[in-house]
Amino acid sequence: MGQRICKKDLTSEVYLGHLVQGKSRKINYKVKKTVEKPEAEWDRVENTHEPVISEDDFQIVKELLKTDSRKSPQMGQFGFLPGCCFAGTAGSR
Repeated sequence: MGQRICKKDLTSEVYLGHLVQGKSRKINYKVKKTVEKPEAEWDRVENTHEPVISEDDFQIVKELLKTDSRKSPQMGQFGFLPGCCFAGTAGSR
């Protein structure tokens, strides 16, 4: 069976060939709780490695994930396995 891909994976800029760090920070060294930082404060280095997908495909996926795909437009009910994507392996059945 294929590997499960989460929404977080599909929106990661790593697939575009960029390195992004510093998205969150710890409140205190004694406390394990972290706080998300604004995107403007992230440390981003572009083109650190070969991209896996194109910028256009990345933007298309980003827009598709904004839609609520849990309900079927025809039936008005929740679909089968909402929110799950599976990537198959080439040549496997």
